[in-house]
Amino acid sequence: MDDENRSPVGYVVVVAEHPIVGRIFWTYFDESEVNAPDYYGLTTNPKSAAWIPAGWRDDRNLYGGCGYRDLNAWDGRRFLHVLLDEFRLYSEYRTDVDDEGQLTEHLSGGLGQLHLQSGQSEEDFVRWIWTAEWSDEPAEGRAE
Repeated sequence: MDDENRSPVGYVVVVAEHPIVGRIFWTYFDESEVNAPDYYGLTTNPKSAAWIPAGWRDDRNLYGGCGYRDLNAWDGRRFLHVLLDEFRLYSEYRTDVDDEGQLTEHLSGGLGQLHLQSGQSEEDFVRWIWTAEWSDEPAEGRAE
């Protein structure tokens, strides 16, 4: 299916408002066709936002479309846990222990870029991700 030109009817995107960065969306890419781990991330570009079936929060059995950016309800429910899973292959999040024995968090890739834009410490930005009010908005078409 042409992921760029299909109808967004029946889908939502998940978004939260960051006080500095602005609107941040969940993004996802199914990489199974190239035998790679799926990508879970955050973006400020609404055209890169993952589509999830409307009602996904109430029905965990809803399945997404066949686009490479679609999440099903189950993946939506575990999205933040996967995003911030340091043991996931190619994760943009990791933890370490500093010289004083304190746990430190490190962000790279897209998460690292958003962290830099936020002006927050890595720990505060990760805290914001966990505590943000992530809401659903109707998906918009992706065609340029």
